[in-house]
Amino acid sequence: MNPRKNIGKRASLRFCTAFLFTATALVAGCNSGGGGTPATSTSTPAAIVITQKNSPQAAGAAYQGAGVASSSSSTGASVLTSAVVTSGAKWPDLAQFAKQQFAILTSLNYGASPNLVSGAVLTAKNILCDTPPGGTAGSFSVSFDDKDNSGTLTTGDTLSATFSNCYQALDASTINGGISLTSLTINGTPSLSLTPWSVSATFTFTKLHLIDSSGNYTVNGAFSYSGSTKDGVSIKFSLRVPSLTVQKATGPTLTLTNFNLTGTTNNNTTAYSEYGSGQVNDSALSGYVNFQIPLTTPFTGFGDQYPSFGSMTVTGANNSSVKLTAIDSTSVQLQVVANGVTYSAVTVPWSKVDP
Repeated sequence: MNPRKNIGKRASLRFCTAFLFTATALVAGCNSGGGGTPATSTSTPAAIVITQKNSPQAAGAAYQGAGVASSSSSTGASVLTSAVVTSGAKWPDLAQFAKQQFAILTSLNYGASPNLVSGAVLTAKNILCDTPPGGTAGSFSVSFDDKDNSGTLTTGDTLSATFSNCYQALDASTINGGISLTSLTINGTPSLSLTPWSVSATFTFTKLHLIDSSGNYTVNGAFSYSGSTKDGVSIKFSLRVPSLTVQKATGPTLTLTNFNLTGTTNNNTTAYSEYGSGQVNDSALSGYVNFQIPLTTPFTGFGDQYPSFGSMTVTGANNSSVKLTAIDSTSVQLQVVANGVTYSAVTVPWSKVDP
């Protein structure tokens, strides 16, 4: 018997597609203007000194790192299950990922049984993924601790999913490894369009390994997400990342710590806004920078475009800094402060910061 039938063919396909697309977005742009190989030193990283010369790379590390934890594009349907590209930056969209997973995972139905005691662990194994050209379809498995014996994912449950050579035809990617959900709260039905809901959970990646056209990546770490909407169109979110690492097999490693981002997306207009702060350690820079996007000047824009308004201040060692100010969706102004000198601002294409 086809294992898809355990939870429904459509639901399993949607789960796989949404997760794989977002995982691909998560690692598709792991190059903060640097290059080279991941640092092998185990010493504690230090803040870099920002200079006129390295300011585009320092700005890029912070901007791309913030992109990892943002929800700066919402070009999908209000059901939150369609593929979404992040704003300009080739980075993950963890907030969008979380929204998609809530929509998908809450739609799965294992079929509660009156013989099951409260807290039974329910599983769906070997759900087939897409078939790669000339190959064999991989699979993924899901299990969760059903606290209320409802047969569906609800508040208080915990969940894990494991992927084995799971190929996604949409972007020709293959994924291995797993994710888990804890501290789950759900109000409403995120999988229903144009309805109010609020959700929160902690997502954890465990050696999530991805192969796609841009390379091989391994993702580890966790983030906590909370989101809500009154109409299924305008979404508010907050996202916290205690620690998350993206390692590229033939490139740099990006580590995010102490991230706190807040923002909004609109599924109809694709408008987004975000503000917050965090630290980004980029192995290509051999150190870290801190950043802050003020509430008074949040990054705002539309769809998959770069921000057309807002600013971010990136700080390094010795009171050095570079401030990014969006001119429009194609250009950004950089102003460096180093050695007590405020340098003249220069305007560059966003691609200079996010190559």
